[in-house]
Amino acid sequence: MAYQLRPYRFHFFSLVLTIICYNYITDHYGWLISIPISFILILILTSIKITLTINEASISYEMSFLHLSIYRKELSPVEISQIKFFRIRWKTKAAEIKRVKGWNWRVADFGKEEVFDYLLDVANKHQIKVDKTKDYLILEKQNQIEEEKGNG
Repeated sequence: MAYQLRPYRFHFFSLVLTIICYNYITDHYGWLISIPISFILILILTSIKITLTINEASISYEMSFLHLSIYRKELSPVEISQIKFFRIRWKTKAAEIKRVKGWNWRVADFGKEEVFDYLLDVANKHQIKVDKTKDYLILEKQNQIEEEKGNG
């Protein structure tokens, strides 16, 4: 299953970077050049797409620009030592895929919460250690109660 990141922070970072570049270019080269360069920078930075794909055999992370892959990394279950589920912000679930070697992957803001169910299924199928914080367990319980109210 493929999930696309909702890049709120990335768009905010893009805006801040564009403002800084605009100010720098305006000071050194004038406003006539800085406007088109800022527009091009915004276009480039907002065209980046991040996708997380979860299969039974692997988990892959891809960053692409206009359908051209910039960065792609694929993890097999052997490379994962643990998956830690936790809460961020008020009611948002998140997970951290801890790798045997290399940097950990943080999974958050991918739109649907079913991404965490798929991660849990992969962990259970391949006997990967799972850790859930108290806050995450509370969110799961709240989601079950809301589902029961919706179905009942």
